[in-house]
Parts: sequence; C-alpha cells; structure tokens
Amino acid sequence: IFDMKYLFIFPFSLFLFSCEDVREYPLPPNEFNTKNVPTESKEIQDSKTDTLCFLRAYGNRNLDTMAVRFIIKDHDVQGEMMELTFDADRKLGFLSGTIEDSIIHAGWVYDEEEKRDEMQVAFQLTGNKLFQQPNEFNVKVGKNVLKEHTGFVIQYNRIDCSKFPQHLIRVDRKSV
Repeated sequence: IFDMKYLFIFPFSLFLFSCEDVREYPLPPNEFNTKNVPTESKEIQDSKTDTLCFLRAYGNRNLDTMAVRFIIKDHDVQGEMMELTFDADRKLGFLSGTIEDSIIHAGWVYDEEEKRDEMQVAFQLTGNKLFQQPNEFNVKVGKNVLKEHTGFVIQYNRIDCSKFPQHLIRVDRKSV
C-alpha cells in the first residue's frame, strides 16, 4: 500500500542528499512571517493572516515536485515557491502579490543555477485545491510569461504547512 506522504518525502530527500554546498535563505523579516502566523486555516477572511500550503508531484514516476506556501493578509500575498526536479536544476524563491476573488497574481523571484530570475504567476484557490495558469517561454522578451488564453489547469493539492520546509534552501551541486 502506497502512502501519499512518501510522494513528498522521496523527492525532497533526494534533493537534500544531492547537496554539495547548502546555504539557507530565510524569509525576509516582515509582518507576514512572524511566529504568530497560523500554520493552517479553514478559509480566507479579511483582517486576518492565513497560511496555505500546496504540493504537486509530476513527471516520470512523480519524482518532480512543485511546492507553494502562501501567507495571505487581507489582499496581500507573500510566500515561497519551489520547483524541485529530479534530474535538472531547481528553482527556489519568494512570491509577492495580491489576491482578489480567490485569484492570486504574484511575482516569483527565484534562484536557478546561480542566477536570479523572475516571472509572473497566477493561481486560483478552490477548496483544498490550487490551480495554476501555465507559463511559456517568450522568445521576444527572453523569459517565461503567463500563457495567453489558458485557464488555471495545473493542479496542486493542499498539504499541512508543518510539512513544508521552514526555510528555502539553495543548492549548488558539484558536477559529477
């Protein structure tokens, strides 16, 4: 019998054990990441802070992982997002944006291969699911942009935020 928690633990443990040089990047201090932030919430309400975490396993044998943590206060959204691919570079970074009618629009600033980059991301919250609008590479601007004329089709499942890493970890892998 297969337990769902191993879907997250296996790719994350591969990620940690493949590390050569590990540096931690904690969330920058602000009103959104204090110790008073709840680890879970039932629903988003005005004038309160909610923390919501989501995970998506995909790829060959579900070894690739996307993880998102939103810290929502009123209409402001801060958080973390990471893409941990089994055999490619990782993208680890911070989100900052807004939420209106369960739609989150944010900028994702992330590190990949010793390079800092950014892209716009969009999500829709629906119950215990999160749906992301796809991005595509735009040759004219030389970066990923939100894919036009598509809905929110990439699905994440909600997880207990205590299972989400407390700090982002940047990895510099030594060439084999």
